Amino acid sequence: MEHFDYTKITANCLELALKDLTEALYLYEQEQYLLSEKRIFEAIYNASSVLHLIALERNEMASND
Repeated sequence: MEHFDYTKITANCLELALKDLTEALYLYEQEQYLLSEKRIFEAIYNASSVLHLIALERNEMASND
């Protein structure tokens, strides 16, 4: 079974989540609440992707033992 590099994808997902949260804060400050809410949900999605990737990597590591 070939090893999949989760580190780079995990870092990208975290970066996207941070960018979405930063933009959400800016939009909220501009009183653009619906757009801010959309960015918050996108950040949550990206953060949950990170958790999923971590779980996949742990499962892969456990199956290799």
